[in-house]
Amino acid sequence: MKLEDRQFAVNALRQMFIGSQFDGIKFGLSSPTTFLYFVHYSTHEPDLLWINIDTKKWFVFPFNTIPNSEKELEELTEEEQYNLLYSIRREQVIDINLGDVSPHLYIKFKFYL
Repeated sequence: MKLEDRQFAVNALRQMFIGSQFDGIKFGLSSPTTFLYFVHYSTHEPDLLWINIDTKKWFVFPFNTIPNSEKELEELTEEEQYNLLYSIRREQVIDINLGDVSPHLYIKFKFYL
């Protein structure tokens, strides 16, 4: 991705997601497909945002413990995935960023400060 395109994408994600709260999940058609939704409980537009996760290789990490590559991530069972999501319910997004390599979407929650 070109640097200017990447910066545009990061700015757009930040404009949309910062201040929203992780509010729920929707189950996809297959096991690894999960939709996460975030809500702005204010007059912010858009007020409802979705992220589609279509892999079993994702995780919720404590602050400053992000792995260097996707190879360092383990596949989680559905139960482990939902327990992690439950642990961050209603937490507010304070930053969102794109990484250079996989994993490539980082969402920072107020919970981990």
